[in-house]
Amino acid sequence: IIIMLFSPDCEHCKHAMRDLIAGYENWKNADLILVTSLDFEHIRKFYAEFKLADYPNIVIGRDGGFNLGSYYKLHQYPSIYVYNKKHEFVTEFIGSVKTEELGKAL
Repeated sequence: IIIMLFSPDCEHCKHAMRDLIAGYENWKNADLILVTSLDFEHIRKFYAEFKLADYPNIVIGRDGGFNLGSYYKLHQYPSIYVYNKKHEFVTEFIGSVKTEELGKAL
């Protein structure tokens, strides 16, 4: 499982999403959960811009209370957290990540 805390209007987050999609083969067997605290209009635009409907293992959701940001002590967008098949925390990537590294962490 990959959890990415992001902001739909963040250019660094958009760049990271482009990289993730371009390197999809490196992590296609994992679930990517995108989480933002922004409103649904921002989410809809991001979802459409990156054609996320084409990727059944990518889901996007809203954390209006910023609970995950608090839990992970978020300092920067995007922040990516990787868990193994036993749902144990493996590692985190702050900022963009090379999908090869992400694939190795899985």
